[in-house]
Amino acid sequence: MNEYERRQEERRAREGRHRRLIERARRDSVRSLELHAEAKDLQRRADAVGSGGISSEDPGAPDKLRVKLEGLELRRDMMKGVNAAWRRAGQPKPEDAAGVQRFSDLAKLPLARAQTIAAGIHRPGYWGGRAPFLPFELTNLGARIRYTRARIEALEKERAALAQAPATVQARAGRGWEIVQDNEDYRMRLTFDERQPADVVARVRAAGFLWSPTRKAWVRKLSANCHLAADMLANWLEQRTEGAGHED
Repeated sequence: MNEYERRQEERRAREGRHRRLIERARRDSVRSLELHAEAKDLQRRADAVGSGGISSEDPGAPDKLRVKLEGLELRRDMMKGVNAAWRRAGQPKPEDAAGVQRFSDLAKLPLARAQTIAAGIHRPGYWGGRAPFLPFELTNLGARIRYTRARIEALEKERAALAQAPATVQARAGRGWEIVQDNEDYRMRLTFDERQPADVVARVRAAGFLWSPTRKAWVRKLSANCHLAADMLANWLEQRTEGAGHED
């Protein structure tokens, strides 16, 4: 091997090592991103523990929502009170000890917390505004309060209508089928002894029932209209089974 060939071989070896290093760095970068995404997902799940939403199907949903609404309103009042105290105290700078103390007293905050707020608002380059709680925070909180109130009103109307509805379908059964009102599951439940033909399935679906694999039954959420639909479906099933009986 002459000098030229030796140098070419060394160059190819260096290029190979360089490519391997680049590929290793790429794999490490991808793995780092995957681990970061996994960590964020785990943190999101951890933060969500115990903070799940309130299902409308929960019998105690209205009361739970009222408690939630009270908490939201208390938070809104606190935010407005802190902002008002900040303005009344003259928006003190961190070095204004008397002003920060006055803000602490007016807002009923620990002095250390008041100092942190003053330092954060007056720090160089702060773009958020000149109040502890920004307008968009109050706007978003107000929207959550209105949404929660609307849910409470809707649930109360639904429960009132359900209570006044004629409960003609507490339990009805025919040859090979049964419709039962399940108050614990908050569902109207329809079961058949055997698989039904397409025309029956179509009629059941038209009545608003959906197949639930976990319950192994056709179900529909309880409501005022649910009773009427279930009653009409039960009448249709009775007529159909009676007709089939006469043919036999």
